[in-house]
Amino acid sequence: MNRIEYLKKTISINLNLIEDFNVENDDKFELSLCNYDSKDGLDDYVKNNFADLIESGILVYTKVDDKKYFHVAHAKNIAYRYSSGGVLINLDSDNHLTSEILNYYNEIFRQHNINKVYIRDSECIGLIGLSRNNFYRLGGYNEEMKGYGFEDLDLMQRIETYLHCKRIIMPDHFDYNNKCVLHQDYFEKIKNYNVNVNNAKEVVKENMDVNRFIMLKYLSRQIENPNEFNEIFFGKV
Repeated sequence: MNRIEYLKKTISINLNLIEDFNVENDDKFELSLCNYDSKDGLDDYVKNNFADLIESGILVYTKVDDKKYFHVAHAKNIAYRYSSGGVLINLDSDNHLTSEILNYYNEIFRQHNINKVYIRDSECIGLIGLSRNNFYRLGGYNEEMKGYGFEDLDLMQRIETYLHCKRIIMPDHFDYNNKCVLHQDYFEKIKNYNVNVNNAKEVVKENMDVNRFIMLKYLSRQIENPNEFNEIFFGKV
């Protein structure tokens, strides 16, 4: 939502990498993008620049209307729900891949039973890869969580607690956080959420504390699918 200036710096890199990878490999990647009622021209930008990739299926594009505020767990669940891959990898709008990372994730899932492992980046900032079956079993990201932070940590905790997947951490030499993430200040992180954007750093901390409490609440109750518990069909538009 309203992050087009970041997306413009990452989406072409990611789509070009995917196109090149798909030409050279039997396994195929796609990029699933959720426009969460963005009002910054994103819809026109995507359709004017990537219509051919939408037609070919390399870019899966979903637009959601009538959303006043951004809801990160819901937006991610929508992107996953409308994708088609057997393996799902989270990628934020301000992140881009490299060919080495793309090949690494693909090779790990080729070497293992995809339902028995999951992959994350070394600094735990959200590049989570897991099977579609496992994601659906967990009900996706917990949509009770609001605002910024902890939805990735919550998902990883549930993967390890209930699915008993082997955790594989991307090696440090990829340096994903420094090389592939466009860093922003706290205001940029939260400006589209339903929060008070004044004292942004304190708001982020408070928000993460609340979401941490929500995560621990469901873990203590041994509820592996919080969305099902709350009668939420994850990613429903």
